[in-house]
Amino acid sequence: MYEIGQYVSYKTTGVCTVEEVTSMNVPGTKEMRDYYVLKPVYEEKGVIYCPVDHIDKVMRCILTEDEAKALIDELADIPLMDISNKKVLDEACKNAISTGLCREYLTVMKTLFYERSTRIAAGKKLTTTNERFFKTCQEKLCGELAVVFGCEKTEAVARLKALLEEKVTL
Repeated sequence: MYEIGQYVSYKTTGVCTVEEVTSMNVPGTKEMRDYYVLKPVYEEKGVIYCPVDHIDKVMRCILTEDEAKALIDELADIPLMDISNKKVLDEACKNAISTGLCREYLTVMKTLFYERSTRIAAGKKLTTTNERFFKTCQEKLCGELAVVFGCEKTEAVARLKALLEEKVTL
């Protein structure tokens, strides 16, 4: 059970604060169900109602500071995804993002950072789809890292970009 005020990661939104637990009617039935009321950290307006009995599928605790540091330290050892087939890469990115896991976000970002670098060297741009995947992972991962390290999201983005530039080579 999550505590009021605790930071959690909600799969589709990213970092949220648990505001309360409430009981509500399940739409279309007379059944009552308990829900976590979540407030997204990076959205001024918005509330998420997550059924307590579905949390294992869509919600997790955010990383601890030690886990976040270990993940960042692991960057050089994270293998790239297969970039030889665009359709396979797109599907792999979608699947990785759908897990809601920071390591998967970082794998996508590292792979697409490498792909962007190789395409720029060839006089091309990263595809729009891959730019979108990269930005989605950046938003979610850097949003979580910012909360974990107590900094602004822009600072987390800058730190991660510098690490990618340092660790990902052609």
